[in-house]
Amino acid sequence: MSSLSRGTPEDIGSTKIKILQLNINHCEAARDLLMQTVRDLKFELMLISEPYKHLNDQPWETDRTSKADIWSCGKLPFQSIVKNKSAGFVAASVDGIHIYSCYAPPSLSIVEFTDFLDKLTENAKQHHPVAIAGDFNSWAVD
Repeated sequence: MSSLSRGTPEDIGSTKIKILQLNINHCEAARDLLMQTVRDLKFELMLISEPYKHLNDQPWETDRTSKADIWSCGKLPFQSIVKNKSAGFVAASVDGIHIYSCYAPPSLSIVEFTDFLDKLTENAKQHHPVAIAGDFNSWAVD
C-alpha cells in the first residue's frame, strides 16, 4: 500500500492519495478480495496487473494488452488519460499526478524488456510529477 502526497511543495504531506498495486493473475477470487479491500480501506486508485475482468460501471483505463489497469475506485476522477500506443503500461492524471500502471510479462527477452523500460521512461519524462508501479517480472542475469 502506498500513499502519495499531492499539491504544491509547500503542502506536501497535508493530503494523500491512497493507492494499492496488485497482480491478481486473472483470478476471480483475488478480484473479489480486492473489491472488499477497496471498500474496507477506502483506496482511491488501484493499479492492477493481469486483471480478472473489468466492471462495466467503474472508471477503468487499460493498456492495449489489457494486462495493466488503473481503476479510479475512490472520489478522485481521472483528469486525463496519457495517450500511449505501447504495450505494458497505461497512465492517467489524477489530482495533478501522472500515475502509471505497468505489466511486463516474464516471457520478455532482455532486449524486449529494455525496450519496454525505454518506452516507459520516454513517456514518463514528458510528465511531472509521476508515480510508477506495477509487476515488472524482471529476472536476474548472471
